Amino acid sequence: MSIAKLQSRADSLEHLDPMDRAKAVAREFHVSSETIETGTGHFVKQLSEGLLADGTTLLQVPSYVTNLPNGTEKGVCLAIDLGGTNLRVCSVELHGDSTHTLTQSKAAVPAALMTAKTYRDLFGFIARHTEAFMEEHMPGTLDSWRRIVKDGQVTDELRRQRLHPLGFTFSFTFDQHAIDKGRLMYWTKAFNIDDAVGRDPCAMLQEALDELHLPLLVTALVNDTVGTLAARAYASPGRSETLLGAIFGTGTNGAYVEKMTNIKKLHSQPGFADPGQAAFMVLNTEWGGFDKELSVLPTTKYDETLDRASVNPRDQHYEKRISGLYLGELLRRVILAEMQSPTPCFSLSAQSHSRLHIPYSIDSSFLSVIIGDQSPTLERAREEISKVLSVRQVSVSDAAALQVIAEAIGRRAARLSAIAIAGVVVQSGRLGSTTLMMGASQRMVLTRPSFLVRLWSDCRMALGAFVSCVHHSFHPERVKSDSVSQEASSDLSYNSDKGKEYVSQEMDIIDIGVDGSLFEFFPGFEGHIRTALREIPAIGPLGEERIQMGTAPDGSGVGAALIAWASRKP
Repeated sequence: MSIAKLQSRADSLEHLDPMDRAKAVAREFHVSSETIETGTGHFVKQLSEGLLADGTTLLQVPSYVTNLPNGTEKGVCLAIDLGGTNLRVCSVELHGDSTHTLTQSKAAVPAALMTAKTYRDLFGFIARHTEAFMEEHMPGTLDSWRRIVKDGQVTDELRRQRLHPLGFTFSFTFDQHAIDKGRLMYWTKAFNIDDAVGRDPCAMLQEALDELHLPLLVTALVNDTVGTLAARAYASPGRSETLLGAIFGTGTNGAYVEKMTNIKKLHSQPGFADPGQAAFMVLNTEWGGFDKELSVLPTTKYDETLDRASVNPRDQHYEKRISGLYLGELLRRVILAEMQSPTPCFSLSAQSHSRLHIPYSIDSSFLSVIIGDQSPTLERAREEISKVLSVRQVSVSDAAALQVIAEAIGRRAARLSAIAIAGVVVQSGRLGSTTLMMGASQRMVLTRPSFLVRLWSDCRMALGAFVSCVHHSFHPERVKSDSVSQEASSDLSYNSDKGKEYVSQEMDIIDIGVDGSLFEFFPGFEGHIRTALREIPAIGPLGEERIQMGTAPDGSGVGAALIAWASRKP
């Protein structure tokens, strides 16, 4: 939408009463079914472009993970997670039945080490913290290996037998060349160590571990979304294979399983020239950068001002509309704009020290509390508004207006999130064996020539869909209208197991692992995603029923350990 149109619409809002104005502002964040459908098609297109070459909008970064856990693994594996200001060491005991026991230790990274003169200082700190962890939790393993080293009996065979596989989650920008090799391209956050740039993070870590004679071998360099996928693959219930690991939290990203034959940009590399039909690799999509050209994503004046003031203007537009880092900032900008309006939708007066005057000082949990209060007087929401924004005498109408706008911002984030999920599902071809209802025309599409073999199964699915529709018609919480006028019936919780009795046991479940505070805690987030999925013709009600979403917490730790275990050398 052009700036002139945005201004014209903004001018028209000034003639509305406060609640009508709040609803009109909320409608600025409306996402239509057509937008979701178009966005899904564009997402699939950009996924495909990333399979052909590097440097595309969706980067499709190869992880070199070609073997995911299946829940039967047993043993102990470790992981180190350097995510920013905190360091975490994890020990994961796999029980072989899709369960595990996690032991972990956290430590703050000293500020001086973030800008040390040499990488050896930082990685030496990591190794010492890992040594302390092993001395506390694995003393026998540590002492036994050190005796072997002291006696000079180390051989390659002994290293294979005695060293524990270690996964390394390194949350900085690196170019990956193999599952255990990469190159640091540049630091982010508060880190800046010159002589580390261009080096292999795995090699730097292994060097520090070997200096302390720790029985660890770095076997996997892991992105947190890849870890989320692995963690879900290990813990996923039933016989379904996990397709996607997604993060909807402070940031957003996803990694999914792709056929090696489709990853054309790898075919020129040794070992990938003639991949088998069954071979696959996990790809890190880096989908926060989706639609950089803004050809399909909806834009408000609040999105435009946020983008211009961000550290990465004209980039990461998808993430800026979805992730928790930005939802509170969007609401802050709406509130400030309304406070400057001649006819605002609320009567808030902020003090000079209010967070309203500090960019990114309001996080998504603030929106969650406001939306989650369904009491008549909105007492909990009013208390939160008063405390967080440092405003006094918050009225019920003030809280109600903010609730309408906050829910619209969160609903938009969830509905846009469905684009990425649907895009990956469509790209995977996993719905190819299903009869799908295609939009308003209700076209029945059969994509496999062997459809007669599955005719009876499809009839059962259709009957299940009919029963499900009846179920939906009498359970409005499953079908939530996207119009702002129905906020009172908002789907504030969603049971992902609800309705599964209508899914034929013969149907393939598409399993998705999700980590992140928005998915876990933001009211109605999964429900809004599912509503949007049903509106996408390529997914539809039947496809949505087949998509199983489950949490995969601590993917950066447990997932990294699992990948290290799965990728260990025999």
